[in-house]
This record gives sequence, C-alpha cells and structure tokens, in this order.
Amino acid sequence: MKKVVAYDEDLSNWVCHQISLLKSKQYDKLDIDNLIEEIESVGKSQRQAIESYFVIIIGHMLKIRCQPEMFSRSWIASVGNSRRRIQKIIKDSPSLKRELPELYRSAWEDGLMLAVEDTGMNRHKFPFQCPWSLTAALESPLE
Repeated sequence: MKKVVAYDEDLSNWVCHQISLLKSKQYDKLDIDNLIEEIESVGKSQRQAIESYFVIIIGHMLKIRCQPEMFSRSWIASVGNSRRRIQKIIKDSPSLKRELPELYRSAWEDGLMLAVEDTGMNRHKFPFQCPWSLTAALESPLE
C-alpha cells in the first residue's frame, strides 16, 4: 500500500487516496478544502484551454489574411487542430458552449500578438478589432 502524502507533496498520490476514500464512503476523512480547489481548477483549465486554442486560431487567421505571401499549410492544419480540440472540450462539457463568445473575445489580444510576433509585421498592419465572428473562427474555410 502506498504511503499517503499531503496534497502539496504528491498530487497524484493524494488524488488516488481521495478516490479511495470516496469509493469506500469514508467522507469524514476527505480533504474537503483541497478537493474543492481541485474541482474548481478543472473548470478553469478547460476554459483556459479553449481560450488558448482561440489564440492560435486568431493568430493564424490573421497571418493568412495579412501575410498571404508567406502562406503555410501548417497554419491551416493548426487552425483545424485547434477547432477540433475546442469541439472535443465542448462535447465533454457542453455547458462551456455558452462561454465561447467571451473566451473568443478575450483571446483577441493574444492572438493578435501571436501574429505580430510570428510575422515581424508592425501592429498597425493588422485590424484594430477581430474581423471574424465566432462562427467564422470555428467554421470558415481558410483557403
């Protein structure tokens, strides 16, 4: 049997122990405060992942639009991969669908900076505001 360690010493061991306690209905032995923190972090990490995928989508769509002479099929592949990843997250957590508009809006600045840094182009060569709707970002053909 594994030695049980504290939450902040070995997360994996702690999780296994908490699961064991839940399965055996030993609720009085659960580390409630840290369980709450971990459950909250799951939702946060899903939101952060979606926003990160939106950053990639926006960045590559901007590069395709503003630097077409440097077009790369890898940009399209990256956008497609990010779109699929978002759909997988939504499939697992359908309630996050209602948060997509806000997550998309919040990804704009980082997506813009990704395109600026990747292209070396001046920020003023790019649109001031995101030129695509959420639907276009998730579904529009890129070629």
